[in-house]
Amino acid sequence: VFFESMLDLVVGSLRKKNEVKIVNFGIFRVKNKKNRIGRNPKTKVEVMISQRNVVKFKASDFLINTINSNQS
Repeated sequence: VFFESMLDLVVGSLRKKNEVKIVNFGIFRVKNKKNRIGRNPKTKVEVMISQRNVVKFKASDFLINTINSNQS
């Protein structure tokens, strides 16, 4: 229940184009991607990829250092 409530808050903020920072974890941001031409690598056919929003995540230094400090 707690995780679902937290996820609802994060999604709500991202829908409003706000960034969400979780201390010692990272930052979620919404980035707008413009229209562009893409190509099917198999058939080489070009198609227009429509404009859309994507979520970007940048891990905190603390998270990265914690993951890398316990390598076997």
